[in-house]
Amino acid sequence: MSNILYKNQRILEQKTIYDPDEFNNMLETEDADLIGFFDELYQGTNPKTKSDKTNNTSINNKYINGIKADIGSYLQTSGVSATSIDTLANLGLSVSRMTVNRQKKIVSDEHEQSVDNYCLQNITGRNQKNWTYRKSAKNQTKID
Repeated sequence: MSNILYKNQRILEQKTIYDPDEFNNMLETEDADLIGFFDELYQGTNPKTKSDKTNNTSINNKYINGIKADIGSYLQTSGVSATSIDTLANLGLSVSRMTVNRQKKIVSDEHEQSVDNYCLQNITGRNQKNWTYRKSAKNQTKID
């Protein structure tokens, strides 16, 4: 499938296909082994075709993974060694130290962006208003 997409988009320079029926038809026309693949892929990822037990399990896994991330973050903040965190991750009790570092980077970047946005919206605007006020005050002449 990747070879078909590469050929169509890079070599033949065709536009990306966004219509699912047209995409499916293109795949099946190019390679007979892909007949039914798109439908099977869709059914495998469509939550409406899965049982309630499967859907509940996936929700449960989401919360369990969140707890593991919290444990890993807590351990790293507490000064536990990277080897210990990775050992607990291998036991399934935590996430790896690389995952913790990745999450810390995301939180740090989001915080930096929110501080930048706040400064742009609030601090810069106030300085601009003060500068405009001072400039207009200097240009006014007093009449006695």
